[in-house]
Amino acid sequence: MTKRTSRWFPYEPSIWIESSELDFLLQDFNLGIVPMRDNRDAYEISVEGMSSNRVKEALSLWNRAHGADSFVSAVSSTLLTEQEVWLEMVFRPDGPNGLPFKPLIVHGVERTRKGNLIQKVPVWDEPNRQWTQETTPQIIELDDLRMIHVSLPEQYSNQLLTKVVEDLVETDLYDPVMSSWAMESMTRQSGSPTVDFEEANRTRTLRITQAALPIGWTAREIYSIGERHFSDYYHYWRELRFLHFRASMRKQAEEALHKVLSMAGAECGFKATVTASGLFTPPEVEEIIREYETSKVTFSAMNDIIFEKPDSTYSRDRRLL
Repeated sequence: MTKRTSRWFPYEPSIWIESSELDFLLQDFNLGIVPMRDNRDAYEISVEGMSSNRVKEALSLWNRAHGADSFVSAVSSTLLTEQEVWLEMVFRPDGPNGLPFKPLIVHGVERTRKGNLIQKVPVWDEPNRQWTQETTPQIIELDDLRMIHVSLPEQYSNQLLTKVVEDLVETDLYDPVMSSWAMESMTRQSGSPTVDFEEANRTRTLRITQAALPIGWTAREIYSIGERHFSDYYHYWRELRFLHFRASMRKQAEEALHKVLSMAGAECGFKATVTASGLFTPPEVEEIIREYETSKVTFSAMNDIIFEKPDSTYSRDRRLL
């Protein structure tokens, strides 16, 4: 039996600053990473040698729903906010509801110069009742053979995502309505000319769309409120870019799912098969973008593609495991 080695502690990624723009981005990403299906899951799991329900239950992370859909969604979301994910595989955990295996997200993982994996756990400050990094953290040796690392896609590097986050936070901090020069103009406390708030907000809109361009995000409030500043063609092109970003992040989570089920199957004596229904791979999205740019994809087909509807002309099933 292999019990859990790592420890849980509350973790907040330093890069993910409190910002309305980042909140909107995370919401749109999470809603689209694994689209909701009315009658079936996006990922179907069949298992030989064990109850499929037990396997699906074991895949839940952070008390999310069971199954591969929730696993891929949770790993992808964590990858976006933390830029890497470490999973520890625990087999036959103790307890009355013990499952045959359990993947757990682990924070504070580092690799030493000698190549060993460790976890740095903050110390609990009892007098102040809080976790603190001010004292030397507890060091826990991790079993490399039971750890699974999920990294960012090559096309969306740490540097790229960090720049996107920083630029979006900067646009959120730049609020023309609350700027001191705007307030002075409104209250006529200065001799500055009257503020053109429509133009100021248009400038902020352009700043947001430019900041999010590397991942294609359309900043949904821009298109749902007020005048649209871009053509339908450009809007859908951006949506396809955002779909490519989601598909690339999802691919990393799918590879983690493959490793989890392969490792668990070998240890617990079962064989799992996973089929993805209507979920695009990055190369497939790249091909759709090329066809769109040469006018081979109509606007009427775009919503089915963007939301990855299973009955789309481009949709097909593919086997993951």
